[in-house]
Amino acid sequence: MYRTQLLSISLFLLFGCEGASSDVLVIALDENGEQVAADEVYWYFAPETPEYDGEHALDCVDESCTEWVIQNAPSALFYVAGDRDGSEHNDPYCGFSGYDGQPVEFNGVPVTITLDLTLHEWCQDDAGSDLP
Repeated sequence: MYRTQLLSISLFLLFGCEGASSDVLVIALDENGEQVAADEVYWYFAPETPEYDGEHALDCVDESCTEWVIQNAPSALFYVAGDRDGSEHNDPYCGFSGYDGQPVEFNGVPVTITLDLTLHEWCQDDAGSDLP
């Protein structure tokens, strides 16, 4: 019995309550510093590098999708980014959205990244060009 308890405690400490560890945990925050659901979170290598192979979606790990993980992070410089859309705007050429991206240099030690998905107002003219 003692060995079973010791094994269970060791596995919990090693893998946590989810049953698997992650290399990178990404947490999305709003303008108040509160966790917020992101519409999408992804990682990618810098586009100008030979490693670039597009964006890779992260897995949402909580019910409200405020936390995302990379299970097997590359051991090279890469970027993590996320975005979210806000509520409807009363002007059809405007909206609210939040975006943040950060470089990550994973060295084998689990890391937590926070993305600031503060909503910002944007507007475009009828041709689709951004307005100041």
